[in-house]
Amino acid sequence: MTAEACRELAVAEAMAEVQRRVGKLLPGDRQSDLQVSARLADIAQVLMLAPVWVLPVRFADDRVVRLLVNGQTGKVFGKPPRSWAKIGALVLLIVSLIVGVLLVQR
Repeated sequence: MTAEACRELAVAEAMAEVQRRVGKLLPGDRQSDLQVSARLADIAQVLMLAPVWVLPVRFADDRVVRLLVNGQTGKVFGKPPRSWAKIGALVLLIVSLIVGVLLVQR
């Protein structure tokens, strides 16, 4: 991503955050046609080093998936593979437990 694209993204995110915070300051559950005018000045781009952990995960079939962990927020980025057989078995187990509990209560 170019420096100009990063700057535009940062400005858009800052303006969205201003809009969100102003909306929370006003009374009531919702506001309609709320318009906020803000101006950003003295924008500087500085290189920032943020802690990011790379977690490579190897599965039984030798697939390697890299997960990225933000060291400040703890958010995990990546898409680990899912076993649909295990998910289906878990759903069947939960449904059977619910049915069992309902039958015992009768």
